[in-house]
Amino acid sequence: MPKTNRKELEKKKTVTTQKKTPKTKKKFFWGSEIIQSIRWQVKLDANIFFELYKRNPDIRQSINKISLAVAKNWLIVKNKKGDIIEDPKIDMELESTFEMPTFQKFKKELFKQYLISGELYIADMRNLKDELAGFQILDSRSMTKQIGQTGDIIGFTQRTSTWLSRKFTREELAFYKFENDVDNENNGMGLLEGIVWDTLSDLKWSEKNYYVIENDSMPGWMIMLDESMSQEEQQNAIAQISAQHKGASNTNKLMVAWGVKDIKQMYISNKDLDWINQRKLTTDKVSASLWVPKNILGYTDDINLANGKELRQEYIEGTIRPLQNDFDFILNSLLAKFEPKKAALYTVASDWESLEDREKLETSQRENLKLWLQTIDEIRNERKLDPFNTDQSSKPLIQNNMIMLEDMIMDQEVNLSEM
Repeated sequence: MPKTNRKELEKKKTVTTQKKTPKTKKKFFWGSEIIQSIRWQVKLDANIFFELYKRNPDIRQSINKISLAVAKNWLIVKNKKGDIIEDPKIDMELESTFEMPTFQKFKKELFKQYLISGELYIADMRNLKDELAGFQILDSRSMTKQIGQTGDIIGFTQRTSTWLSRKFTREELAFYKFENDVDNENNGMGLLEGIVWDTLSDLKWSEKNYYVIENDSMPGWMIMLDESMSQEEQQNAIAQISAQHKGASNTNKLMVAWGVKDIKQMYISNKDLDWINQRKLTTDKVSASLWVPKNILGYTDDINLANGKELRQEYIEGTIRPLQNDFDFILNSLLAKFEPKKAALYTVASDWESLEDREKLETSQRENLKLWLQTIDEIRNERKLDPFNTDQSSKPLIQNNMIMLEDMIMDQEVNLSEM
């Protein structure tokens, strides 16, 4: 066996140490990356957002208004050249595909998940012949994502109950995000992220106000009882006072109670009762966050003829049109994913008219009515209203010795025979 001098041994130890050092650092660095990624996975529970949707009327009404306005007049089918296709068979197929059980309910559930949680999960439903029978919108609160080694989503798991779950591959489920979460791009971010605490505070203020009214004759009292009373006698005295003097109907009622030495009222400050300002502030923030003006929600504060039309136009162009583009993209991507043969033949688009188009049409209809070119019933048919079917409405105005004073007659449900 050849001899090894000291210099060669020291050289080997140095080389060995240099090889091991990078491995130790790499392993430590890789572990810190995992810890960092897990930390950014933390996200507000989706149950909070749906609780706000359930209990805040402004949020719920905003979602209803948006779902009603998007694709208001159903869908338009176009070929790949962009020409509109009028085929009753295709219309029937679309009706059976996008109705659960109605098209409006499909839109409402879609936008509720899409805007509230920021995440939309849609699965296809098949009949016995393995044909597409419709779509099922899954509750985002029941879904969890499976992340691969590269950080991408590779599948989903739906918790159908405490013990049961349903797994989907990435290809078996359609997944959409309203907006990427700023902390983790695999998560979606809805419109309520920035107003969670304001809305929760509003609910707490409303609850507090309720109990102030419920206990308004005793908002906060200190009852001094006789020290000689037993514990049972004290409890009976308190129960008697609470039963006889609780509630708004007992305000300022005379009280005579045995065993009571003194009663001191703990006054509530005006600040504690000032919940109306909090309510208005929350409405303003909900309106701004969900892009729905307050006049659309039914509020008339600071709304007049001058700004009402401008706010509605901004709502149509700034809220409905972008969301309608998202809606059209979702529908066409669903067809491309689950019905590629149909998607290769045509696309679908929302049927709607902008406020500007509607005003032009109504102006033209009014002129035609004045010039006796159209009847009231014909115009009502164009506006998708039921005709009156009377002699006055089915003939030009000149034949009835009538002139048009206002446009209300074409929109109101009135009986012309009684005019």
